[in-house]
Amino acid sequence: MDDEEAGSAPPGIQAFVNPEAENPTLENLTLESPEAENPTLDNPAQENPTQENPAEEKPAQENRTQLIKEVLSKEIINTDLIDRESEREPRHRHGAYQNVLLNDSDFLTLQKEFPRDYEQWIERLSEYMASTGKSYKNHLATIRCWARRERQQNGGRKYSHDNYRCEEGESL
Repeated sequence: MDDEEAGSAPPGIQAFVNPEAENPTLENLTLESPEAENPTLDNPAQENPTQENPAEEKPAQENRTQLIKEVLSKEIINTDLIDRESEREPRHRHGAYQNVLLNDSDFLTLQKEFPRDYEQWIERLSEYMASTGKSYKNHLATIRCWARRERQQNGGRKYSHDNYRCEEGESL
């Protein structure tokens, strides 16, 4: 094949046909740049490349390996989260603003630990979360923490609305 037949090659690119091919076709055509085989030294940037930011330019294999590790670790983490979420008991909404989430076992635990005022604790947490916009990962743990702090501040007495009730004719 001569240069006229390979007229479709861009300027500066040479077209070669695989000599082992029985029927020379476009599929057997190989395009090569003569500059790639014999680099010129006219361009010093190619001879001694400098790295402006060496942290960004890593070998391709290292980048690929790191990317594979990151993708695999994210898939494992996502799989773990899905497994944990499927094992969890469903949580139900409680409180005036329906923003206190407790599963059945947490709700029963709350009733056992605070038999007289568990509803008041739920309401306090619900009102606080609604008014401040805060959220908590574990509402049972939050109520327990608040109750412990209040007990320490009150000298061991538990918070209860009953502490602040008075009979007719009495004043606080």
